[in-house]
Amino acid sequence: MKQDINYSRYVDRYLENVMSKEELIWFEKELEGNSDLKAEVELQRTLHLAIADTETLELQEQLDDIYIANYQPWKKALNIHAGKKKRTFFTAGIAASVAISVVLVLNVFKSNVTAGDLVNQYYKPAEISMSFRAKGEENDNNIRQAMIYYENKNYIEAIALFEKILKEDDSRIGLNLYSGISNMEIREYEKANDNFQKVIDHQTNAFIESANWYLGLCYLMTDDVEKARQIFTAISDEKGHYAKNARKILRKL
Repeated sequence: MKQDINYSRYVDRYLENVMSKEELIWFEKELEGNSDLKAEVELQRTLHLAIADTETLELQEQLDDIYIANYQPWKKALNIHAGKKKRTFFTAGIAASVAISVVLVLNVFKSNVTAGDLVNQYYKPAEISMSFRAKGEENDNNIRQAMIYYENKNYIEAIALFEKILKEDDSRIGLNLYSGISNMEIREYEKANDNFQKVIDHQTNAFIESANWYLGLCYLMTDDVEKARQIFTAISDEKGHYAKNARKILRKL
């Protein structure tokens, strides 16, 4: 019996143009013979365009305005609004369709997308900072060796060397980020949390934003969705490098 495929995360990757060449070929073949999947892609595309066009407004405000414009025209005639100036983005017919689409997508796809799906979509190990590639004293040679282990996915060896270096010199705070990611890779999530928290608690370093991002993903890996939501909300508010992806994750949680 053929196993059902949860296409929801593939639809997002397809619309965001982040699929690999092989993945894109497979997905487009799936589209050719699956009318339901085609309809889902078009629905998501419409939703993505709606969200992009109204990025400065909260989604709920959009739905309120659409609902008033199409289902409670007497409120519009009396100029009764929710306290914010109304902006017209769509014709009445399109607006009604988008409102229905949003409700369907939020109810249907939210239930299909798991925390594991989100991790698979948004997680990848951090690249090594140039500050750890410089030549220098013996401890720097150990750092370079640890990073070689890290890049080659020899995470157990990398962790052992990261811990040795940090025990001798805890000022190398950024190494906790790579040690934490290495611990995530071998499913030592509590140790990873400790690593990321050390970076965050230090406060004055260049790795705090990345540490928060990976801490949020670590919470997703352990199904601690509420803590993950808090982390990604804070990242979204900061409007840094990870803010856009944080908002995407929050829409799916």
